[in-house]
Amino acid sequence: GSSSGGRGRGGGVGRGASRGAVSYGGGGDDEDEEMDADDNNELYVELYRRDRCDRDRDRDRDRDRDSIRRRYSTRSRSRSRSRSRSRSPSSRGDERDSSASTPLGAQGSDSKADKLTRLALLQAFDGQWAATTDLSKELNIELNVLQQVPDALNQNSAAWATLLVLAYLAKHLASLQDDWTLLAKKARKWLLQHFGAQVVDDAAGGAAALV
Repeated sequence: GSSSGGRGRGGGVGRGASRGAVSYGGGGDDEDEEMDADDNNELYVELYRRDRCDRDRDRDRDRDRDSIRRRYSTRSRSRSRSRSRSRSPSSRGDERDSSASTPLGAQGSDSKADKLTRLALLQAFDGQWAATTDLSKELNIELNVLQQVPDALNQNSAAWATLLVLAYLAKHLASLQDDWTLLAKKARKWLLQHFGAQVVDDAAGGAAALV
């Protein structure tokens, strides 16, 4: 009787322990699933944050470019109006006669403000200019010259193109310095993130000789 009771009690303990083991094992699975869910949530939050940052950066870049385009186009129109008012009727007639005899390809010379607008639109968001065909046309430099990077710049064509643009602004658009100062500061900041100040200054001297 006592042995059967012991077996009964033992069996009861065994069953209780077995049930406890099953319950504990199930709890572990739940915890693993909760940890996986937390990891997934963190991943989704991080991906959303990065996507939001990319969209904000693109929006800011587009807004900056639109602002530049509006500012310079408005200034160009106002200067054109002031020049037209200052010209006498006889000079306007002479200009019309000369424009009639001028080939179509030679008409419509760009103003400095127009040139600055296009250069500003070619600048990347981080401040650099890429060595592209469009930039070579704006700087009146052959593309192969634009891509001949000094050894000190470690074949970084964007750095060389950026230095050429800065030299062009200082030499040919000095009268608009108030308008391009921020562009130049942004470009120099980008340059100094990649090269020392001495390297940048030395290369700037070579760029000034080409524009």
